[in-house]
Amino acid sequence: MGFSLMEAGWHAAMNEGGAERCEVPRRPQSDIHHSAASSDRERGAKMPTRSEVWAIADRLRAKPERVSIRSVRDALPRGGSYRVIGEHLAAWKEERHYQPRLELAQLPEALQEELASFGKRVWEASMREATRQFEADRDRLEGLRLHDQKLRDEALAGADAAEGRIAAAEAKAERLAAELAAAREEARGLRRKMSAVRSTGADAEERRRAERARSRTFWEKVMGEAQAALARIHAAGGGLTRDQILRKLSRDLRDEATATGEDLGVANLSKRLDERVLRGKFFTKENGVYRLRDAA
Repeated sequence: MGFSLMEAGWHAAMNEGGAERCEVPRRPQSDIHHSAASSDRERGAKMPTRSEVWAIADRLRAKPERVSIRSVRDALPRGGSYRVIGEHLAAWKEERHYQPRLELAQLPEALQEELASFGKRVWEASMREATRQFEADRDRLEGLRLHDQKLRDEALAGADAAEGRIAAAEAKAERLAAELAAAREEARGLRRKMSAVRSTGADAEERRRAERARSRTFWEKVMGEAQAALARIHAAGGGLTRDQILRKLSRDLRDEATATGEDLGVANLSKRLDERVLRGKFFTKENGVYRLRDAA
């Protein structure tokens, strides 16, 4: 027969549901030399009708002979345009369910139908497998995309965490540098104070008196700021602890304490406040809370 039964079924399935693609015949070499003249004749010839093309196609099929554009054109009395014949013949093949490979093999009609059905099932199975493989590849690519996204998110989170640690380390370094600078300034102030207290020579006593006078002035300013802080809440009966009073002292006063070596810590501040409480000056104290003393 020239081809297997399975091949026949396969080609039948390809043709099922639509017309077989019309074949464009290959022109012999001799026709090429007469193309211009042939075109002129076609333009002058009457175009074949649908019924003429269909009738000739039915006769060729019944012989049986292969139905093609060339065979139909050769059978037409006046020939005709390949394009027009092709349009009519495509409609005929779709309407007649033309399957040239099976029909020309002269197989029994029942076997033709069985082969066509088999070819269709093979085609559908192939399409299902192709669809399954496509969906599997798509799912795999989506998994890779999600994995890459996760890696990028983790990298960005790690970068953010590292940036946070760097910023914290920089802030800590700045704080330590400020504390070191303050400690050095305080040490210089203590050295100046100790130098004045321990000085010897003709002017030693004068320097000590000057240092004591400066220290008294400093603590008077401290007590003055403490009084001002308590005065702001005195009307409401409010008071402050020693830690609260210390936090309300001005930055200038703190800097002066550092520069001159004065001990402006909580313990020394409490001692100075308590001295004035005992002398009945400026402040009262109850349960660790200082208040402004009422005027006598």
